Amino acid sequence: MKPDPSALTCTFASHFTSIVVPLDLGSADEDAINVAISLGNSLGNSLGDSTGLPIEFVVVLSPTAPSSIGDARLRERVRVHGLIGCQTLVLHGERPASVLAEHLRLRPTALSVVASHARSAFGELIEPSTTARLMSQIDAPVVVVGPHVPATWNGRGTRLLVCVDPIDGLPDTAVDAVATWQRTFGGEPLLFEVVRPAAGDRPLDVDEARAVRDASSRLADAGVVTSWDVATGWDPLAIVTQYSWGSPHAVLAVASDHWRSSSQLHPGSFGRRLAAHAHVPILVMPVRSKLAPDRMASIGDS
Repeated sequence: MKPDPSALTCTFASHFTSIVVPLDLGSADEDAINVAISLGNSLGNSLGDSTGLPIEFVVVLSPTAPSSIGDARLRERVRVHGLIGCQTLVLHGERPASVLAEHLRLRPTALSVVASHARSAFGELIEPSTTARLMSQIDAPVVVVGPHVPATWNGRGTRLLVCVDPIDGLPDTAVDAVATWQRTFGGEPLLFEVVRPAAGDRPLDVDEARAVRDASSRLADAGVVTSWDVATGWDPLAIVTQYSWGSPHAVLAVASDHWRSSSQLHPGSFGRRLAAHAHVPILVMPVRSKLAPDRMASIGDS
């Protein structure tokens, strides 16, 4: 049954109006800053504003640490990157992820860009990173910059490559996120689905592309023109990563409930594994539903 178009009203803003970059003053910050600047410049052009979108650097210090320390470090980052009009903010709290999450909830039209070390599943279980904890507490699209995204990545003319789950399809909240992204960046998103190979040499049946065709139809109802493709294979992670090699300045988009579950962390989720391997940033989109099996992550394991 085709979804009711009235149910596709964008949950987020009509477009992103700023970029917030949470920092921990470590080396990985540079990865997030480079991507944020590049996105900010391209966002401004698509919105008819040559000055780009405003960027805000945010850091959380312990309750007893002087704000001047964080402020000086943030301003140094602004100076090094030659940013004009970049805002800086120093917050305090015992739990940085919770403080950042609350700050981001006060900026519903901002696009968050975070760096991820993409540590192993065992490492995250022993000591979850601030990024992992932050992702579990917010309910908005987040750009995750993994360790393999090169400093030369350029967001100008970027294309959104949207992973569509062959079983669960594209959740309504992900449809909203893609629509918001497209209204901000422009361009035509490419939807693609990874399905298991057909028996023998039998070509794919049209029903086997049902999820990606349905997602394309629903986005069209939301006013977003897309193209779509289907790939076959047993290892979705390898296929998606390889697919992105053909678009080195793209952004991969994936709906991930497991990465954002407030009840527990899931280091083996598809979104987290993708961030650890991809050479392009990942737009992690929310799934507002009860925790469900991570279908894409399990296809290659069953």
